[in-house]
Amino acid sequence: MTQLTAPDAEFIAFQEAVAGKYSLERELGRGGMGIVYLARELRLARPVAIKVLPRMLAAARPELREKFLLEAQMAAQLSHPNIVPIHHVDEIGEFVFFVMTYIEGETLGERVRVRGALPTAEVARMLREIGWALAYAHLRGIVHRDVKPDNILIEKGSGRALVTDFGIAGAARDDDAADASYVRGTAHFLSPEQAMGEATDGRSDIYSLGVVGYYALTGQLPFDGATTVQVMAAHISKRPRALRSFSGHVPHKLAAAVERCLEKERDRRWASGEKLAEAVDAAFEAPREIPAPIRVWLAKGEANQASSTVLLGLMVFGPVAATAYVHPIVAVLAAIPLGLSVYVLPEVLLVRPLIKFGFGLQDLRTALQVHTLRRREEIEYDHARTPIGRRTLRITAIVSLGISLVTGLLLMSGLKTGFENSIAETVLALVGGVAGTLGVASALGALGVTLTGRYESNFGERRLKFWHGKWGGRIMRLASFGLGRRTAATPMLAQHTEVALSRATDALFQALPKALRRELKEVPLAVQRLESEASVLRRSLDSMDELLTGTDDARVRDKRDAAADRLASTVTALENIRLGLLRLQLGVAPVAQITEALEAATRIGREIDFRLEAEDEIGDVLKPKRIANRDPEPSPV
Repeated sequence: MTQLTAPDAEFIAFQEAVAGKYSLERELGRGGMGIVYLARELRLARPVAIKVLPRMLAAARPELREKFLLEAQMAAQLSHPNIVPIHHVDEIGEFVFFVMTYIEGETLGERVRVRGALPTAEVARMLREIGWALAYAHLRGIVHRDVKPDNILIEKGSGRALVTDFGIAGAARDDDAADASYVRGTAHFLSPEQAMGEATDGRSDIYSLGVVGYYALTGQLPFDGATTVQVMAAHISKRPRALRSFSGHVPHKLAAAVERCLEKERDRRWASGEKLAEAVDAAFEAPREIPAPIRVWLAKGEANQASSTVLLGLMVFGPVAATAYVHPIVAVLAAIPLGLSVYVLPEVLLVRPLIKFGFGLQDLRTALQVHTLRRREEIEYDHARTPIGRRTLRITAIVSLGISLVTGLLLMSGLKTGFENSIAETVLALVGGVAGTLGVASALGALGVTLTGRYESNFGERRLKFWHGKWGGRIMRLASFGLGRRTAATPMLAQHTEVALSRATDALFQALPKALRRELKEVPLAVQRLESEASVLRRSLDSMDELLTGTDDARVRDKRDAAADRLASTVTALENIRLGLLRLQLGVAPVAQITEALEAATRIGREIDFRLEAEDEIGDVLKPKRIANRDPEPSPV
């Protein structure tokens, strides 16, 4: 809306019409469908905002006058904390108008035009509150049809977001062919179906709210053009630039939530404003608390990366360098088990206390996932950070190799000049050998830290792959040797559904009589397989969600939707096994019911394996973010 200050003929004529009821103070703004005035309601002595349909428009289109009144009356039925309340709908002479609560503050459009892109937390709150408001209106059959920044008010002081101007909104059930041919709304915020003149529903408002979120996060519109027709054509046929390409500080999940609103096909958007609000909440969920013993394991694991790599270099390079001229094969054969022990034994020693406390492999995986994501977010705000360990290793490598080179040159020059001081020659050879070994080991350590401890977006990727792969399970089995069966620790981390179901199912199975456990011996393996498949699918979803924030590849989007469906099927199969065991325990179901659930789970597992193999066609796209369990088994060295 445009801001005006001086009264005009329309202001004076309307004041004359409402004299004795309302006292107009000034014009707040105007748009294509009305003028908004700040007024004082005389009877209740309170400020109000009044929206009036312009007289010329009301006279020229009587059907629009009637629809304006009808829709204002319907909007007046809405009572929600994030919808500006309508107190009164009336017509006096040439004027039709409705009276709203006056909200002191500014529109979202004014705020963005003045400040530019807004903080992500502020935008998230706005999206959440307007999403709730639209969900409430949609459940009552009312579609706004003109969601835009200038129709969202930000209340002064509280920061509460309220949607206003349902003046061109209509009942969703009243959309017909005649009405659909009338393009409503503001071009830059139109949904594709509005731009094509098709019937609208609540998902049209979701699209418009997505454009609003995009605009608030970036300060730019996703689609623009020289004419209204060009803008509408862009809404219909083009995809917006990836939101995170403007700023890496926008959380991946928030960017994905907004971009899903902007899908061209309605079925691909959020089904409701409430679903969008839940997705926004998920992007800003409170950090999960990691138990203290696991925090110690995480910290020591990171601290040991550089030292382990240096020791690995010393133990591998040392024997090879010392015996290369005498027994090279023996040196290499000795270096392999030494390297394995240097890498594996520290992990075993660190994990063993966790097993004593009752933590399992899934606890470590979940904690590592949370810790890694948290560290990556921190690193995004500290791009210049260079780990001291890597700098130290590089300096040590350069200095040591330099000393080794100098001593080597001295020894060579001494040999040429007949240098015969055996003590000095021995000292130089010893210093050169130690320096060379330390230099090579430090260089290997620096390279290893650079490759495995990248302080960028893929921080911790190798460690995640290691613990989500077969070697993670092997370390746990080795570390638990001789400890016996222990009670699981009380879960302190939020668990994925499949993990919680797996544990509950295992507890139910262990509570069965021994004879039944023998008869249903396939249950634990089936549950383990389903949990593993669900973990693979969930990690695949995370990878594709992250990838979709920076690409518009339709193949990836289709694969993401298919993976989500398969994850739902896998979790459902787990749930069916758990329910079957519950019924069996209560004596209300036969063993055959469990067998049927197992057969269904087997079919689902085979189908998932087949589909995962088929997904190799997008392997090149996802190569930087491959899933650990689907990659070739990594060597711990």
